[in-house]
Amino acid sequence: MTGNMFDLYHRDGTRVCLGKGLAVLLGLDGKPQLNERHVYAFRTDTGTMEVTFEVAGLDGDRVYVERVDHRLY
Repeated sequence: MTGNMFDLYHRDGTRVCLGKGLAVLLGLDGKPQLNERHVYAFRTDTGTMEVTFEVAGLDGDRVYVERVDHRLY
């Protein structure tokens, strides 16, 4: 994975998790910008996980997001 690594957090400060406590660590080229919408997909043992979110705030390596959705296909 290339780019910078960012931890995703909800606006209340809790980590973004995808079922069974899988925390999201996101690799992006460059620094995310406020209000950007991202769709990020990665392979898992059971298929492809797609995560969609909007950037709501930035603090160092933490990206605060809202409107987080994920699906496995």
